[in-house]
Amino acid sequence: MAAFCGMVGREGQRFTRDYIAARVASIGPHGTRTIVHESAIAKGSIVSALRTDADGTGYAEVRSPAGDVLVFVMGDIRLDHRADLASQIGISVARSDAELVLTAYRRWGRKCLDKMSGEFAFVIVDIQKGTVVLGRDHTGARPLYYHRLPRRLAFSSSALSMSRAEGIGPVVDRRRVNEILGEREVSDRSIVQCVHALPPACGLWNDTNGSKVWRWWQTEDLKVRDRGSLEVHSNRLEETMSTSVQSCLRGSIAVGAFVRSDLASMAMLHDAVKQLDPQRVPAYAVAAPGGDAPSTLDLLSTLAERYPHVEPRSVELDGAGLFSGYEALWGLGAGPDPDPLGSLALRQVSAKAASDGIRTLLIADEGEEGFAADGPRWLIELALASRPIALFREAGAWGKTHHQTRATVFVRGVFAAPRPRKKVSFVDRAAIADLRRALALVRGVEIRDPSRSRKLIEHAHTTPQWWLRHRGNDRALARRALLHSLPPEIVEREQGSDPMPHWWEVLAQARSEIEREVAVMAEHRWSSDVLDVGALRKMVNRWPESTRKMSDDDADEYRRLLPATILLSRYVRWFEGRIWDPPVRESAPLPPLPMR
Repeated sequence: MAAFCGMVGREGQRFTRDYIAARVASIGPHGTRTIVHESAIAKGSIVSALRTDADGTGYAEVRSPAGDVLVFVMGDIRLDHRADLASQIGISVARSDAELVLTAYRRWGRKCLDKMSGEFAFVIVDIQKGTVVLGRDHTGARPLYYHRLPRRLAFSSSALSMSRAEGIGPVVDRRRVNEILGEREVSDRSIVQCVHALPPACGLWNDTNGSKVWRWWQTEDLKVRDRGSLEVHSNRLEETMSTSVQSCLRGSIAVGAFVRSDLASMAMLHDAVKQLDPQRVPAYAVAAPGGDAPSTLDLLSTLAERYPHVEPRSVELDGAGLFSGYEALWGLGAGPDPDPLGSLALRQVSAKAASDGIRTLLIADEGEEGFAADGPRWLIELALASRPIALFREAGAWGKTHHQTRATVFVRGVFAAPRPRKKVSFVDRAAIADLRRALALVRGVEIRDPSRSRKLIEHAHTTPQWWLRHRGNDRALARRALLHSLPPEIVEREQGSDPMPHWWEVLAQARSEIEREVAVMAEHRWSSDVLDVGALRKMVNRWPESTRKMSDDDADEYRRLLPATILLSRYVRWFEGRIWDPPVRESAPLPPLPMR
């Protein structure tokens, strides 16, 4: 793990090394190495700092024969499929991730991002050309923020670390508040006013002519390719998942896995166990009243019979701790959690893993987008591909499996099918990236997700949907890929869509704390002015006994909106309680950059 920040000044704008070093020290790993770099560039200067592991991971440079730095990179970088990139740029795969990034930049310029896969956020400073390039990975797994004025650009792993810079005060962005409560997908705003998140799969270029943002990857640009059979596609999927897990295991020690009952989680655990053999792998599953977690533990026990190195471990969710422990995460740059109930399992599993000595925790949160993707538009794609026989056969098979007539299948599969997937639906990725990064720093457990793999997602989006849903089976491709790897009890199990069906029981455990928080919010000026505290009070007063008669809208209000609003108020009160230096305001901040 690493953190970095810096400022670029043009036309006489300058900054001190001490200022930048102090900013990065507050958000980086404790007791580690800090690298501060100060350079003159075209019509200005740049000061940047990286706080990283003791071995300097995350930094690389190229010097002239005279010893002057020509170009350097610093960032939080973990690349996947390194051998492919190394062979293209002609260097040893043994080089560090930062060296691979820097060499790729020197060969392709800003187009180097097109060639990369993994989790990363970095800055490349080309002193010779006077340019600065920011890059963020395809899913936004590593956070990266920026702020710009007419003659300067600030960037950081954390929005909070920039809150004392020129043009940025300790002011909460109310529009971002509305986005959090409205569950808006990927946003370019941060909780700090005038600080913007660089969107996933985007880069930012800065030179003497100003700055511009461009998108270097999106799924809508991918073209579907039929490789001829379910077996060929499934073999490719199995191989891609295996290499993705292998990439996540590189450099890891004391590995554990947070497992749910879905196919992606089980595939991840299977590959990790095989590659780490004979090392034992603790597999954590949540156990809570009324949920499906006990069946997840049963599945883990079944898997352990085949692979003895799997160690099933149960984690009891404690709803009483729903809002606890966030202050330490906020201090390291995490913003308000848009779904505290949804992230409770990860927070408590990471705490349990840390107490067990685990240092790398594997998860598979994006499995529905990549490994276990389904194909709800399979009939439409068959029709567009002019395959009437296959269309008739697939509709009949689906109807037989799901007890529907062929006509009903046609109506639902064609006229009521969802719209085509235009882009990956990574919900509020910046907030999740901030939370996971802060959790890793607090717990000492790095969270890695092989299901985020760019190749896995690209495989799902380039595979015809009639192979994803085939012969009456949903997730047919994933089931076929796991046919010989996992027990049939796991492969053939009906996949549930709700990762936390026991949410009401967990929320009820926090009821007394919720009542106290709502009372405090009513006395807090910002909360009473901005948030609908009266509506929250009504929700608490009419607390239902169960969810049986609850509408979907009411369930969403209790499950997500109520805890998210309370946590947002707690964040703002914490935010206001910090000691701030008065911000210097010389110029009006500029709006976020449009993508090109």
